[in-house]
Amino acid sequence: MANDERKKLIKLALQSFLFTCAQGQRLVECVGDSAIQMKEVAIALYARLVDPHRFSRIMDCLYSEVDRDEVREAILHRDDSQDRADQGEKATKKDREKKMKTKKDETGKKGKDKSKERKKQPQG
Repeated sequence: MANDERKKLIKLALQSFLFTCAQGQRLVECVGDSAIQMKEVAIALYARLVDPHRFSRIMDCLYSEVDRDEVREAILHRDDSQDRADQGEKATKKDREKKMKTKKDETGKKGKDKSKERKKQPQG
């Protein structure tokens, strides 16, 4: 299989499936000809692992301690970014809920106001 085809398949798999660390280890070993590609796959894999507590198995596949440090740093940075994104989404969700509650309250008040108007009008 050509190297480009292999990259495409790995990228597709990383977007579509969850992996165990044992499977991830084999995936990283498949791109073993390039330290850069191995690091990229390891970083992308971390978010798709069902057993991230065993990530050291994947880290052991990398060629050097420098590579492992770069992967750790990238994962920590990604986790921080994800936390900020999650917090932003929570804030956005709270804003939407608040707006919906306000609209609901306003709709309820309008309905009450109309019923008061009906009561005030003399029946004839």
